[in-house]
Amino acid sequence: MTGNKFVIDSSAWIEYLRGTVKGKKISLLIEDTKNSILTPNIVSVETISKIAREKGDVEGTINAILNLSLPPTESRQDYVNAGLKHARLKKIHKNISMPDAIILTLAEKNNAKIVTLDHHLKGKNTVFLN
Repeated sequence: MTGNKFVIDSSAWIEYLRGTVKGKKISLLIEDTKNSILTPNIVSVETISKIAREKGDVEGTINAILNLSLPPTESRQDYVNAGLKHARLKKIHKNISMPDAIILTLAEKNNAKIVTLDHHLKGKNTVFLN
């Protein structure tokens, strides 16, 4: 693949699945077959939970994530690294979540940009849609 690598977070997946204006922008990245789309397991869990709570199309959500993302390659060491990152970041950003730390860790590991609407993840390697 000659495109870019992107880690898609829950907020971006939800906008994409809802078909919002922001979701349409996200679709340009997700649906471009030149790009590598990575969806951490925790993001899949969060996204499915949100769609289920909204009584949305859970099966469609699962299929979209599976069909548009590469298979996850997360390891125990990734979670150790995420835990340590979370501990460091929590001193600076009191509201940063463990899923945020996992997303940051996996994006760094894969040299990928994060696609998000979450201000905690906003940074130089982020496609921030606000």
